[in-house]
Amino acid sequence: MGQRRSGAARKELVDRAAEESPVINEELLIARNRNWLPKLRQRLLEPGTTFVAVGAGHLVGPDGLVAMLQAEGVKVEQIAP
Repeated sequence: MGQRRSGAARKELVDRAAEESPVINEELLIARNRNWLPKLRQRLLEPGTTFVAVGAGHLVGPDGLVAMLQAEGVKVEQIAP
């Protein structure tokens, strides 16, 4: 089983992978995040609780879902360390 990592450690891993494979990073993380964003935004407008589960790499950095959602005024809150 993998180790728990802090947000900074996860970001470091994602940044390193992006430097080593920028095309893969663009296709597997950034493009998917951009594709998911309108769908997530729509879900968040619906009444009730919305739960979203994605791999950690999709959450960190300026192209991560957290930053993208926050840029649109969505309150994003970490619920587990």
